[in-house]
Amino acid sequence: LVNFASKLDSDLKHHLETSAVFKGVSKTIQNEILDCLLQIYHEDIRTEIRKASFVAVMADDTTDVSKHTQMVLVLRYILNGEIFEHFGDSLFQKIKLEMALEQLDIILQGNGQKLIAQTFDGANVMKGKKAGVQAKIKAVYNNAHFIHCYAHQLNLIMRNAASIKRNARIFFSNILAIPTFFSRSPQRVSILKKHMEVSIPRPSSTRWNFNIRTINRVHENLQPLINCLTEIQSTSNADQTIAEATGILKYLSDDNFKFWLELFHHIMPHVEIIYNQMQSREISVFKVNECITNFKTAILELRNSKYCENPSKTLMAEAKEVCDCVCVDITDRYSSTKHLVAVKLFNKKCFTSFKNE
Repeated sequence: LVNFASKLDSDLKHHLETSAVFKGVSKTIQNEILDCLLQIYHEDIRTEIRKASFVAVMADDTTDVSKHTQMVLVLRYILNGEIFEHFGDSLFQKIKLEMALEQLDIILQGNGQKLIAQTFDGANVMKGKKAGVQAKIKAVYNNAHFIHCYAHQLNLIMRNAASIKRNARIFFSNILAIPTFFSRSPQRVSILKKHMEVSIPRPSSTRWNFNIRTINRVHENLQPLINCLTEIQSTSNADQTIAEATGILKYLSDDNFKFWLELFHHIMPHVEIIYNQMQSREISVFKVNECITNFKTAILELRNSKYCENPSKTLMAEAKEVCDCVCVDITDRYSSTKHLVAVKLFNKKCFTSFKNE
């Protein structure tokens, strides 16, 4: 920003070119400026929360490429009829619950009655009723009711559906083996690039958007993938590589594997649509119910389509059961959203439309 401003301000440009005191490019100076900004930012949040009647806290973590776990607290509150969401603090590596609670104490100024909600993912360490983070926070802040993240709920629904039948579990285990096989060797990756223009992302047990990409890549590049593995099988000197390539080739040509690949290839676009909808900042409770209804309709149509047809009656029954599981599970897990309709009545931005509707 300093360098950009110097292009617009001749005095600043002259200062940067001639001054030996401050140029704004030192990492130490930059970090000090950022620390100052952060302190002001946090103080502004504290001031606003002191004025707000209620506040909710959300927390999530991610592991970066250097294997460091980073966790962030997000504070959500209403002030003068407007909804605000702000980062409360970032806690790196070995985060402790006591540190998080200490931050909340500072921000809430000891008024535990203000904290009325806490939202996390479905990890046991977070949602546990006795020893989970939510239980420990509830012990300190009595009104802090736990709300399971809606987007993570969808991940659990799909994970349950993918594991309900043995053949479906075998399919996802085999899908996982493909990107794992290539990730172990740069030589394998180079051969893959000869046959495919895109890589195969590794699936995830919790992030179904990764599973969507993995299944789509394998489905759309099935023959190039077979050609690639055939080349590896015939040119490699390593017995283990040959054995693994042979194993993958075997199930890529298997009719059962192709059946599940085709089925989930048609399920996944609907999962991706509702996954993105659930993460929209603008989504309302009415829209949530509409999205769920549309999703269930699409899955039921798929259940009764040709994609669930197979010469094996057992396989057909299992596919229909997977679709049924998705529909039943999503109805059950999102059944507690209707009470939020009443909350919508207090949104002053909607008063005009309420008069009309």
